[in-house]
Amino acid sequence: TLPQVQCLVRTRLPTSSGECHVYLYRNDVDDKEHMAFVFGGYATAWSRSLERTYAETETAMDRTIRGAAPVPPAVSHPNTVSEPLVRIHSECFTGETLGSVRCDCGEQLIEAMRTMHRHGHGIVVYLRQEGRGIGLLEKLKAYNLQDLGHDTVTANLLLSHPADARTYGAAEAILRDLGCNRCQLLTNNPDKIEQLQQSGWLIVTQRIPMVPERWR
Repeated sequence: TLPQVQCLVRTRLPTSSGECHVYLYRNDVDDKEHMAFVFGGYATAWSRSLERTYAETETAMDRTIRGAAPVPPAVSHPNTVSEPLVRIHSECFTGETLGSVRCDCGEQLIEAMRTMHRHGHGIVVYLRQEGRGIGLLEKLKAYNLQDLGHDTVTANLLLSHPADARTYGAAEAILRDLGCNRCQLLTNNPDKIEQLQQSGWLIVTQRIPMVPERWR
């Protein structure tokens, strides 16, 4: 069963990698605020849950503040990009904020955003799954074990965690809300494709490897 998600706000965000719109979601499984970064505007994706009228007393300004169209669209916005680029990205404080070179998470996020800006379409689903889903505290403990010579998988197992505790139900639920059921997936992990396609709703038409600039 997929989590139930609701988009609470949409806003325009100019970035060094190009302009996108940020959609912030809540869900009925945890208190984490997952997000989607959409490149290409309504042609790429729009949120069904955001555009719904929340209350009969809702004003046009109420809708504008949360980023919905001032008046609920009589005809749904078309998703004219049939197979947008999609990146399912799990947050990494150390790599994205501190610039840690223990991983390439920050570089992969920037590369995905630049690629989407260059192509004119794309969706980054940004999941709050720090440290392969074990959280920042446990991830930092795992770093200490890695300094003793253990790899990432072994370090997680020694801490009594799965090798990879990430799940992708929220990602699929967000893509459904955005009207995306076919995509080109930016990933180096073929297993991620299998997990995303388990329900049969999302179809990955192509896997595009992620090659950060410093690897080239």
